[in-house]
Amino acid sequence: MVTSAATPETRNGAWVLCTERVHDRAYHMLGARTIEGLIVLGILEFFYADAIQQLVLSRFLFAVYFLVNLILVIPQRKRAMTPALAWLDLIGNLAPMAAAAHWSGGIYSPILPVFVLKIGNYGLIYSVQTGKRAFFTTVALLAAFSVTSYAGLGPSSAIHLVPERTRQQLTFFFGVFLFLIGCYGALRFFRELSDRERRLAAALEEQRSLYGQLLKDRDRLRQLSQRLVEISEDTMQAVSRELHDDFGQALTAARLDLGRIERQLPAASDLRQQVREVRQQLAAMLENVRNLSQVLRPAALDDLGLMAALESYAERFAERSGVHIDLHLPAQEPALGREAELTLYRTLQEALTNVARHARATHVTIALDEEEGRVRLRIRDNGKGFVTEGEDRSRPGLGLGIAGMRERAELYGGRLLITSQPGQGTEVLLELPIGSKGEGIRGKGAKTHYRATG
Repeated sequence: MVTSAATPETRNGAWVLCTERVHDRAYHMLGARTIEGLIVLGILEFFYADAIQQLVLSRFLFAVYFLVNLILVIPQRKRAMTPALAWLDLIGNLAPMAAAAHWSGGIYSPILPVFVLKIGNYGLIYSVQTGKRAFFTTVALLAAFSVTSYAGLGPSSAIHLVPERTRQQLTFFFGVFLFLIGCYGALRFFRELSDRERRLAAALEEQRSLYGQLLKDRDRLRQLSQRLVEISEDTMQAVSRELHDDFGQALTAARLDLGRIERQLPAASDLRQQVREVRQQLAAMLENVRNLSQVLRPAALDDLGLMAALESYAERFAERSGVHIDLHLPAQEPALGREAELTLYRTLQEALTNVARHARATHVTIALDEEEGRVRLRIRDNGKGFVTEGEDRSRPGLGLGIAGMRERAELYGGRLLITSQPGQGTEVLLELPIGSKGEGIRGKGAKTHYRATG
């Protein structure tokens, strides 16, 4: 049996039809309803024929009953049941049974218990909502047939011709029949419930296994991400040192040599002017190399600490961009690990880069404070802002930058909050636990490679 959790359903208004379950039970329902119809029609023909004035109408209704159930097998097997066909099923099956119960004694009819079986059948096969409709439809049909008694369509006055003992025996027969059907249904139900619980237990075990694997994969992914961040920082530090120490020193030496050559040339010669221009170009190149070296890895962060590095970067950003910056730093350096200091510095770097590229701001406030075992870096600008919900596809670089900042924060147990509205500026808040060291071991690959290559 297909469980309701995995059963395709057709929804139309308030109807819910479990088409897969109906498909699986189509031939079973046809066989059961055929047996029910033959038994009820046989009781009417053999025991109540003399007492029923509308026997022809009863035969007609049961002919419709068999025809409807035969026709419905096609849409049931094709999973094409609709609310209209479900109503046809209800009326076509319940109306003949309600008429037979009415004509064979009403509430004293031995056929009346059949409705309990049919209502349960609708609830188990179609859906609970359909079972409720079957119940109310049954009550409405019985009430309608009771009203027709005043039009001469009720039980005949010759109902007493059916001996009371016979009616009792019929009632007993239907009671035993329903009891056996109930036992069979209960056994089927408990077996299917056991199968469902077994499948559910297997599914839960698989889910638990997948969840455990997901946690392991997530942990490995986090370690890999942390490793990549560390290697990236080490690589940038190596490149920064290469630029500052080797390339920068080479440019400085060349500039000094050209200075000596310039002083030895005649003051009015064209060659001296050309050498001076080359020296000026080398000076500009040297300044660019130093700026690039500071962007890749600020020497102040390693030599002087976090607050000096933040102050130095903020000053250089204000000079380059023309944006006014208010910097608020604590009186004492926070006791942070190397990874946490790098995370704070890179967050400031990325946030100010976004300000320069996207915000069109004229004023930025930067505040670093320490409270309750956590350090907070807050960057607030008066720029144009943006919508924080969803992904800003018009500026993919901004989205990647925020994702990178958030990933760095989460690697070391912190969090990153972005608050922004169009026209009201943007605030970036980074919180990190004091003393966060990260979980991985510092990668030595980039350093080893740097040492190996000179």
